[in-house]
Amino acid sequence: MKKKFLLLIMVFCMAPLAMALTVGLSLDGVDFAPEAVEVLPGQILPIYVISDSDGADYVEYISPGTESLATISNVQSYPNAGDLASVTDLGGYFELVADDSGSNIYAGKHFSFEITIAADATPGDSRYLHLYNAPVPDDTLRYDIVPEPGTVFLLGLGGLALIRKRKLVAVRL
Repeated sequence: MKKKFLLLIMVFCMAPLAMALTVGLSLDGVDFAPEAVEVLPGQILPIYVISDSDGADYVEYISPGTESLATISNVQSYPNAGDLASVTDLGGYFELVADDSGSNIYAGKHFSFEITIAADATPGDSRYLHLYNAPVPDDTLRYDIVPEPGTVFLLGLGGLALIRKRKLVAVRL
């Protein structure tokens, strides 16, 4: 009798955990994004908001953070977010509402948007894109500004030229 009672308690306690909603950022619209991504100055990066649960209404906000090196644009909802899904521009950040007042919200892509990295962003800088509900972020994606490949190539070529020049000077002495 005790075992059945304990099993019943476990089932009722674990059921709400199994139905927990996870909403997060994605780079491909399928898998949750890594913690960080490397971007180039001026790059446009498509981002998706995805969910792993069916039938749960939610309100989330996306923000490029303070002192951002990026702007958010082209925010749109997908049918998986429900018939009453909405996007509201709140001046620099956006409110995303997945709502159907029923059960027609499905796991998968719910929203998409683009972040455009500032053309004058300095390589080495890092900023954060936040997806949050209330004051605590649900998901954060760090974007690290890296130099464009041509710049790295030219720096490497210059370094090789300096090494060669140093060797030629050493041979002459």
